[in-house]
Amino acid sequence: MISKATVLIIDGDEWMARSLATFLKERRYAAHVEHGAKKGFDRARALKPDCIVCNIQLPDIDGFWVARSIRAETGPVAKTPFVFLTEAGDKEARLKGFRVGADMYLERPYTHEEVVAQIEALIEMAERLRDFEAAPSPANEPSSRALGIILKGDIARMSVPTVLTMLEMERRTGELMVECDDGKMAIFFLGEGACTGARYQNLRAKPVDTLRHVLNWKIGKFHFMVTEHQSPASQETPLSMSHMLLEASRLNDEADAK
Repeated sequence: MISKATVLIIDGDEWMARSLATFLKERRYAAHVEHGAKKGFDRARALKPDCIVCNIQLPDIDGFWVARSIRAETGPVAKTPFVFLTEAGDKEARLKGFRVGADMYLERPYTHEEVVAQIEALIEMAERLRDFEAAPSPANEPSSRALGIILKGDIARMSVPTVLTMLEMERRTGELMVECDDGKMAIFFLGEGACTGARYQNLRAKPVDTLRHVLNWKIGKFHFMVTEHQSPASQETPLSMSHMLLEASRLNDEADAK
């Protein structure tokens, strides 16, 4: 039986790790387990998995070190989708995770089905980005491959922070449109993976303020359209996605605490 994809689980809790690995294998994934940060990092470099699932709490260092080390690599493994498993309500860990380049955060209690759903969504997105990058352009249309919608999905299945993080890693230029189920709409303009502007409800807006709204949306759709050049509407000083996510999350957390 051919495996769907290869997943590396890094978790100091041996029972939890083995349980998740068994669940993944039952769904035709090739699942591998390591229990420490250093061994997990070495295994990731050797295995080159399609996705890494990592607990923040590890016996030797921590999951942040693993994610930071993976993202610092120079080969394809640096772009491996990365899922953090965290304790419920650990806002500090979530913010720190943005800094080290994690794509998704699942807070306890979570089910194996939820973990697998996020793994599937991340792998699917990464594959679509790779397929687009590898697609040849017609000889008489050198820029045609660089234009058009290449990503679209449901924000309930794939969060906006995850989409932004992956687009930053891929250094994409284009427009990410997010529409809430109540009709509200936001657009983020990207240039080489950085945010260069935003619109909210068809009006020019600050990217961080726009993202603060979007982070509160639970149901809606998104699509990313690649463009050859930055949009004329992009007039802000470029912001890294991690900076935007950190600032928007911090401001929303402070507002919630009042």
